Amino acid sequence: MAIQDQKQLLEDKIKKLQVLIETEADHAFKGILRQEKDVCFQKLLALTPTQNPQTPQENQKQKLSKESSLQTPTNAPQAQEQQTSKQQVIPQVENPQPVILLNQDTEQKQQVSTAQALRNVSKNAVLAKDLRIADPARVTLHNDIYKVNLGKLGAWESNLLFALFNRLKDQGDTCIRFEPHEVKEMIGTPKIDGDNLLRVVRTLWKNIRMANFWKIMRFVENGEELTEETNCFLFKHFTIVSDKTPKLRYIEVGINTPYFIHLLNNLSANFTSLQLKIFISLRSKYAKALYRLLVRFEDVKKHCMCEVLTYKSDFEGFKEFMGVSKSMQICMIEERVLKPACRELGVPIDEGYNPENPDRSLPYETIFYTKIKKGKGNKVVGITFHFMPHPHLDMQKAIMKRHTQNRFKDTMAQIQKEEKEKQEKKAREEVRSKRDHYNKQELKILNSFIGLSGPLFTKDFEYHFKSVKLLMVASFGGDNARLMGVFKINTTDHTDRSYAERLRSLNQAYLKFIPKGFPDCFIYFFEDHESLLREFVKRAK
Repeated sequence: MAIQDQKQLLEDKIKKLQVLIETEADHAFKGILRQEKDVCFQKLLALTPTQNPQTPQENQKQKLSKESSLQTPTNAPQAQEQQTSKQQVIPQVENPQPVILLNQDTEQKQQVSTAQALRNVSKNAVLAKDLRIADPARVTLHNDIYKVNLGKLGAWESNLLFALFNRLKDQGDTCIRFEPHEVKEMIGTPKIDGDNLLRVVRTLWKNIRMANFWKIMRFVENGEELTEETNCFLFKHFTIVSDKTPKLRYIEVGINTPYFIHLLNNLSANFTSLQLKIFISLRSKYAKALYRLLVRFEDVKKHCMCEVLTYKSDFEGFKEFMGVSKSMQICMIEERVLKPACRELGVPIDEGYNPENPDRSLPYETIFYTKIKKGKGNKVVGITFHFMPHPHLDMQKAIMKRHTQNRFKDTMAQIQKEEKEKQEKKAREEVRSKRDHYNKQELKILNSFIGLSGPLFTKDFEYHFKSVKLLMVASFGGDNARLMGVFKINTTDHTDRSYAERLRSLNQAYLKFIPKGFPDCFIYFFEDHESLLREFVKRAK
C-alpha cells in the first residue's frame, strides 16, 4: 500500500477515535480509546517526511475535528470494528516529529467539515413514517439473538430495542430516522419527559454497543496458519441527535449488514416470535427477560405444561441472562426477581390458580419454577420453569407458523394428519359399537375394584396422578360403550388437584350420575375393562 494511502487510513481512524472519546462516559473505556489514538499518531508521524514542512491542510488531516451538534457518533460501530481488525505493519522511526497543533481557524473549518459530512449521512436516512411495518403485532427473530447478553437493559430500553427490531424487519441495511414521538411510542410511555427520553436512548446505546458477535476466520498467509477475529456490532448506524436543552431531536438506526441481516429477514426455521404488545405491557425488566425465555418453549409440552430446561444445570447462566447481580442471595432473587416476574406472566399454581376460571389478562394461565439443588449445603445449581399457555395461543402459534414457513407444505401436512386422525377415530368407534353390555357377574367383578388406591395415567391430558382412590364404576353401552370411573385424590399435590379440577370440568355433564356422598371427586372414562385393568388396577392396592 502506498504511503499516502496508509496516512489517509490512519487519519480517518484518529478522527473516529476522537469522536468516541468525546462522547464516551466510561472512563476505563475512554482510556483505552486514548491509548489507541496515541498509537495511531505515532504511526502517522513515522510516515511523515522530516524534510518537508507540513502545510495547514496536512495539519488539518492530522488533528481530529470536534463535532459540535451530535452527542453520539454516527458510525461508532465501524470505528470500534476497525480497532479489532488487523493493523498495518509500520516501520519504526527513532526520532518522530512532534505533533503540530492547529490554530483556531483550522479547528472551526474542521468542525464545519465534520458537521457537513454528518448531514450528508442523514440525507440517506428514511423516515420511519414512510416505511411499512411487516407485522406490527409481533417481533420475529432468529434464535441467535439469545446469544447476545441483554441482561443489563432496563424495562424501557428493552421495549425500545425490540420495537426497533420490529421496525427494522425486512428493511435490509436501510438507515431509518425516528422522531421523538415515535421513540416514545416504541418505549410504551407516551408521557415520558424529554430528559428521560434522551437518557433511555443513550442508555440503550451504551449497553447494546457491547452486545456483539465475534467473527472468527482461519486462513493461510505466506504458508502460515493465521486466525482473524473481528468484532461485529449489532447496529451499523446508531445516531442520537439532541439540542442544547438537552432534548432528543431524532435518532437514526440501521442494522449491521451482512452480519446480522439473518436475525430479521427470510426466517423459515430456528426462530422465535413474541407478541410486542404483551412484551411492552410487562412492567419489570425481569418479567420481560423471563417472557423472552418462556416464549421459545410454548410448543414444548409435557402433560399439557410447557417446560424450560435451558438452565437446569446453569443457575449462574440464568442470573446473567436475567441481569441479576452475581452477589445476590437466592432468597433475595426469589423475593425480588422470580416471584414478581412469575406473577406478571401468570397466576402461580400455588397462589390461587383456578383452572375453571383462569385469568385471561395475563400471558399464561399458570406458572411455577423448580430450583435444582445439589451437595450437602443444598446449593442451587439450576432452575426449571413450567407454565401453561392459554388455549387460544396454540391457534395463534399455528397461524404464525403457516405464515412464516412454507404455507403449502404445512397445509398439506395438516390435511394428512387430520385425515389420519379421522380414520383412527372411525375405527375406534366401530370397535366400540360392537361391544356387548357387561353382565351381572362381570359388573360384580368390576365393583370389587372399588376402594383400590394407586397411580392413574389419564390420556385426556396425558397426566400421571400420583395416588387416587376408586370410588365408583359404571358402564355405558351403545355406540360409545365405555367404563366410567369415579376417583378422589389421596395426596395434597397442587398439580394433581389442578388436573383433577380440569377432568371434573371436562366431564361436567356426567356428575349427575354420581351420588351426593362424593363431593370432591373427578370422572375418568376407560375404553373398556382391559383399559381399566391396564391403566389403574394393575398397580393399585
